[in-house]
Amino acid sequence: MYLPRRHHLTAVTSILASCSVILGGIVTGVAGETVFVRQKASGFVPERVLSYLAGRDEDTARVWVFFTDKGVWTHAEFLSAAKRVRLTDRALSRRMRLGAADVQFADLPLSASYVSQVLALGGTVRRVSRWLNAASFDISIDRLADLAALPMVAEVRPVAVFRRPFEVGEDERPGPQGGTMSGDALDYGQSQAQIYQINVATAHAQGLTGRGVALTMTDTGYRKTHAAVAGAVAAGRVLAEYDFVMNDPNTSMEPGDSPNQWNHGTLTWSVAGGYAPGRLIGPAYGADFILCKTEDITDETQVEEDNWVAALEFADSIGTDVISTSLGYSDWYTYSDMDGRTAVITLAANTCDALGIVLVVSAGNAGYLPGTISAPADAFDILAAGAVNTSGFVASFSSRGPTFDGRIKPEVCALGVDTYGASASGDQSYAYASGTSLSAPLIAGAACLLIEARPELTARQVREALKATATRAASPDNSYGWGTIDLGKALTWPVAFSADTTRGQAPLTVTFANSSLLPASALTWDFGDGALSDDSTPAHEYADPGIYNVSLTIGTEEGQFTRTIPGMVLAHSDSLALPNIQVQAGSRVRMDVYARNFLPVNQIEVPFSWDGPLGMSFDSFSTAGLRTSYFPTQSIISIALAQKRATISLRTPNTEQEPALAPGSGPVVSLWFRVPLQFGTATNPVTFVTYGSYAPSFRADTYEYVTATTSGSIRLGCCIGIVGDVDGDGGDVPTIADVTRLVDYLFITQEPVACLTEADVNQSGGADPVSEDVSIVDATILIDYLFVTGPSLILPTCP
Repeated sequence: MYLPRRHHLTAVTSILASCSVILGGIVTGVAGETVFVRQKASGFVPERVLSYLAGRDEDTARVWVFFTDKGVWTHAEFLSAAKRVRLTDRALSRRMRLGAADVQFADLPLSASYVSQVLALGGTVRRVSRWLNAASFDISIDRLADLAALPMVAEVRPVAVFRRPFEVGEDERPGPQGGTMSGDALDYGQSQAQIYQINVATAHAQGLTGRGVALTMTDTGYRKTHAAVAGAVAAGRVLAEYDFVMNDPNTSMEPGDSPNQWNHGTLTWSVAGGYAPGRLIGPAYGADFILCKTEDITDETQVEEDNWVAALEFADSIGTDVISTSLGYSDWYTYSDMDGRTAVITLAANTCDALGIVLVVSAGNAGYLPGTISAPADAFDILAAGAVNTSGFVASFSSRGPTFDGRIKPEVCALGVDTYGASASGDQSYAYASGTSLSAPLIAGAACLLIEARPELTARQVREALKATATRAASPDNSYGWGTIDLGKALTWPVAFSADTTRGQAPLTVTFANSSLLPASALTWDFGDGALSDDSTPAHEYADPGIYNVSLTIGTEEGQFTRTIPGMVLAHSDSLALPNIQVQAGSRVRMDVYARNFLPVNQIEVPFSWDGPLGMSFDSFSTAGLRTSYFPTQSIISIALAQKRATISLRTPNTEQEPALAPGSGPVVSLWFRVPLQFGTATNPVTFVTYGSYAPSFRADTYEYVTATTSGSIRLGCCIGIVGDVDGDGGDVPTIADVTRLVDYLFITQEPVACLTEADVNQSGGADPVSEDVSIVDATILIDYLFVTGPSLILPTCP
């Protein structure tokens, strides 16, 4: 659908800045509306322009003609002109997110009458720019004075020719051929370094691929059959394409092109959004693409700026969200023109932000001296991309700022030294190359993922998020800008908060702290359990076990932002416990470790120590008949006999065949000790310990946490009281409390009892009791003793 729905007779803010402030125009109110009128310059073509054109030694000049107005003065005239504006639903949707009008003053077509008057002087139209209210023409140099004298002509300028300097390593040093497809996880192959350096893998792990986001590439042309990009073509994710050199809708190789025409474009497209697992994966491998062929490499790798401006307006009309482009120096502009206000190509770049488009431009390869930045990287509202190596150091060739008016450039960096991409020499060929032309598509691809995750962000906020979270954001300079981007951090911008603890036993008190990157005029915490707070550093108690999502909402001058961290707080009631048991000297002893878990657990770590006066030794461990008997990985991962300590690890992959340990309680591992033959009644502690990297802990999916612990002991000698004193209160006869405790041990919590010898009422285990020797039979005897046969039943005594 192409019908516009809303119309404003207003110029977009940055377009006004570009046209009225930068080019000397004025904004005039007519009947309560705002229109743009540009002041007419002198009726003579400036000497600088004539000198430049004369230097081309050609009879025909290629010039920009800027008009004073669009011939629109009333609301009715605006509505009439707006009917000729065609925008896709994508473009309309993007503008609606900005709260902007569907059709704006900058979208209106040029005055046909004005264009006709230039044609009457013998001019031939090349490109028309609605944004700039200008058109480029080929016209005889002899008619330039007549052209400048036309009343509606504000200014005449040459069409600049930008030349992309030879990229460092653009001989495409080949990377390894072949490669394997990945399984469930992404296999980045040789592109891993460029992906990891800007933390894109974090976004991919969250399922972000650029889906639904439109990325425009402006370059030399594209080998659409290459394995790295053919999937996007086959899936219909190339929304549109246009060759602004040949003026046709084919951006691949065609008659008249140089054999290398599509090399650079294929490389940059694949770096931004290629997908060839095991070889290359770009940040935005799931995005939609708009392909623009703007460079003609048959003439010194050049792109004329009117082609590039036309490509931007074409991409806008289709509905692009991000544009990645690579241009170098100009044969017309000088450093003094790198002020964000002069170069035509820069004025077009400035316009993107107001229309909600994130524009990423390579900074250039003219470093290392200050002031080597080039247009359109000098624009105000874009991301100029510098290049770093794998160590994060700026490349010697990467162009430096500042702009002529003193602004920091570049804005951000990504890998531009030995960046890996698709080679157009074949459908299965890949290569390394270097240059800021490679860092730009990496940043553009990352911007697509940020927009996918945070569609509410404006173009300016996307840029700010990438800058504010980059590696040198605290001290930006003219070599790195704000530093190498960190997409993982940018995804959370501007809300940031932390907690002094996020794991622990309930009730758990957590103190939170706001560290957001924008000043907050108001804030609201949602702790995930129904409680809220407006304190800056609130302390909150989680009374009940659970996993809690925590949110912070801040109000700023930029608007209101919310960040939620799913499952940030884990308050648990989990524990590991050891019993107290009595044994005879010279026996082999089994001591069960009891676990209580409220989450499905796939790893249990049990570090313990048995140092004590008995001088006993650790014999072995087992899980036979216990809750973890099916765990496939059961091992002693650390043991120090001299220190009498060891750590047992139990793990399961949490699959359908070998699932995580279900929530519950009961024994999970049996520890076997040997007690030497000796006299006395000494007690030997068996304790849970923490040493090195080992701690009594559970892993439940992504959560790993230290549990509460209750240590136990092994004691020589007889029972403290009579057999049947299960609760260990030292009474002379069993009571109902002993029955209750025994039933709890057998059927409810399965928490260990104080002494298995006392619980083994019928003394079936003798002096070497194990947990299986305590059963329902023992509970039956106690109940019979208390309520049936009575005290006439003689309970056995300790051996």
